[in-house]
Amino acid sequence: MAEEQEILSRVIIEVAGKPKEYIEKTIKLVIDKIKEEKGVKVEKQELFDAKEKDGIWSTYTELEVLTKDISTLIGLCFDYMPSSVEIIEPSNLKFDTNSMGNVLNDLVMKLHQVDMVIKNLKAEKLTLERNGTMLLKNGIVLSVKEKEKTLKEISSLIGIKEEQLKPFVEYMVKEGKIIESNNKYSVKK
Repeated sequence: MAEEQEILSRVIIEVAGKPKEYIEKTIKLVIDKIKEEKGVKVEKQELFDAKEKDGIWSTYTELEVLTKDISTLIGLCFDYMPSSVEIIEPSNLKFDTNSMGNVLNDLVMKLHQVDMVIKNLKAEKLTLERNGTMLLKNGIVLSVKEKEKTLKEISSLIGIKEEQLKPFVEYMVKEGKIIESNNKYSVKK
């Protein structure tokens, strides 16, 4: 069986975003959630004031946490993604092969979970991009269906800046979905 060995660590957790009130509220929620974790005891906490840089607010907390074992500390790291972890005590950790195997299996399981989330997000992003592109192309066609329009007029109707819209319009001309004549676009009649 795994040998339990309490570990005292200093962790730094950062939150960034906007508005300022949101990140201040979020960091407090994170601290409260850590305090509720099984096998984790917050010994000390220090919360630092939010600072703004380039329109983004950030704040952080430094916590001293006592975890019941290394597995709990690793879980804490995966769940809260601290920017820094320093083990204060003990100065040496002891593992038997079973406990090290358990820790590594927990680590691998969490990596697989993170990998699955990333793959799902990539698939969702690809679907959103495809759907967004189709909506944009349909919007372009509909905007020039009744009357030919300039890129500026299409941009005004669709709500996308000309320089961002231009590559789509040019691609649709190459595809033959719309036609261009004298810097005006229309659909084939």
